[in-house]
Amino acid sequence: MGQAFYTPDVDDSFRHWVEREALVALKADAVTWTALPVEASFRRFFRVSTGSGSLVAMQAPTDREDTTQFVRIGELFKRHEIGVPVIHAADTQRGFALMEDLGEDTLERAYARGDSERSLTLALGTIARIQGVQDAQGVIPDYTAERLRMELGIFSEWFLGGLLGIDAPPWYRQMAEHLVNSALEQPKCPMHRDFHCRNLLITPAGALGVVDFQDALHGPVTYDLASLLGDCYHEFEGTEIDAALQSYHRTAQQLDIPGIPDWHQFRRCFDLMVMQRQLKAVGIFARLWLRDGRRSHIVSIAPVLVRLAALSRNYAATSQLARSIQEHWLSAATARIARLVE
Repeated sequence: MGQAFYTPDVDDSFRHWVEREALVALKADAVTWTALPVEASFRRFFRVSTGSGSLVAMQAPTDREDTTQFVRIGELFKRHEIGVPVIHAADTQRGFALMEDLGEDTLERAYARGDSERSLTLALGTIARIQGVQDAQGVIPDYTAERLRMELGIFSEWFLGGLLGIDAPPWYRQMAEHLVNSALEQPKCPMHRDFHCRNLLITPAGALGVVDFQDALHGPVTYDLASLLGDCYHEFEGTEIDAALQSYHRTAQQLDIPGIPDWHQFRRCFDLMVMQRQLKAVGIFARLWLRDGRRSHIVSIAPVLVRLAALSRNYAATSQLARSIQEHWLSAATARIARLVE
């Protein structure tokens, strides 16, 4: 085995496996390790580099993450020319994978430097390819009503109950059911399910790279659009959202995708899908801190609540959500978070 110039805090079995596979793949005799930022999952990622190139190593706890599904979805998406990394080696029983390095130029960085127009064009094209995936072997599960309800329950359990210490108001269940029904009534297609700026990259070749794809489901046609344009880590101008949605809607009508509603109904479905995602995200951000001791996302709660209130006030079925955020929840959350991060 070659030399590792830096070995992060990983167990020996993972380190030895990665170095063996990386040295073979990169045809090198030494590697260096760099820990990469983590998102909301329990997976850990490392850049493994040599003088001739680099790869990304993943370690996933087998009791919490399904590496077999990661590999299956990755292979399926790659066959449909979606920019997921090539998986060079995997040990699914131990939760190990070694894959192509797509770089560090996330869409979050691209937006920050004013490159949102090109980035959104690439992202919308990738959504179209994902929605066109032919899944003859049933690799991608269905996004069920039960799962949608469970995700909306994360908000009431972890944000309202856990962070604020209050019960969900009586109207929350009815509003949540309204969001679930809107999702279920939409045309169904394959979706990435976490299609936001930290999971999308501009590769050195100028294409769109896609990571964190293992939770792909078959569900509402507006879902990945809601992930992209209702991003919890970046706020788009209203005109940018309108232009991107109208571009997608025109393309969908030209392709004669079954069940695509007219523009006004489509926009309503999109807005309600954004609300569902943002409610779930706020709940997950609270859970990461309260259950897992991770502060990484808690600062995103207040900005997402502000955007959620602005959007939900536009519809009668969600207007009580807007009032509760503006009158009570936002200020209570801000005060609670300030005490937590002192």
